[in-house]
Amino acid sequence: MNGSGGALQMTEAGKPAEGAGQRALLERFYRDHRVGLVARLRKVFGPGPPSPEDLAQSAFARLAAMDDLSVIRNPKALLFRIALNFGFDQLDKQAVSQRLYGSYKIYTEHMQIEAPETVYLEEERLEQIHKLIDTLPDSDRELLRWCRLKGESLSAIAAEKSVSVSTLSRRLAKVMADLKLRLEEDGQKGRDRHD
Repeated sequence: MNGSGGALQMTEAGKPAEGAGQRALLERFYRDHRVGLVARLRKVFGPGPPSPEDLAQSAFARLAAMDDLSVIRNPKALLFRIALNFGFDQLDKQAVSQRLYGSYKIYTEHMQIEAPETVYLEEERLEQIHKLIDTLPDSDRELLRWCRLKGESLSAIAAEKSVSVSTLSRRLAKVMADLKLRLEEDGQKGRDRHD
């Protein structure tokens, strides 16, 4: 995996070179945790989608991008958390698409079929919404997931998170307002480019 026949690159002082040390840790994490990680993900997500193997690979790719792997105290837990987040994000995107498609289908069944340009613009807007949601902080994305996609009540989420319902309500309102504003701004930029 390190391209030198398995031997680590060494500095003059006889210590592993910085990149080689990172690579060695990543290889060890992969060897020690990949099979168990895929098995745990399979228990959560079944055979997919999302594919447990793909989620594990994404988790290791995220780990490989970290600056210092030596600070990780529990790689097994970290890899599982990263993979779970990737998996839930994929499920959320699928759920949003299915819900929006279902709404769109019901809407169009009672109306004339839209022009292809309109359908294309609506699909483009849906992709824009997905991208904006991806830019939200994890806590805001999680709140949206629980409230808007999974239909959990604010009181249930507040009880689980040990915060007040009013705090969550204000936060959700702010997130939704920010998303709406950013969506309108992006739409205006798109119109300005076409004018």
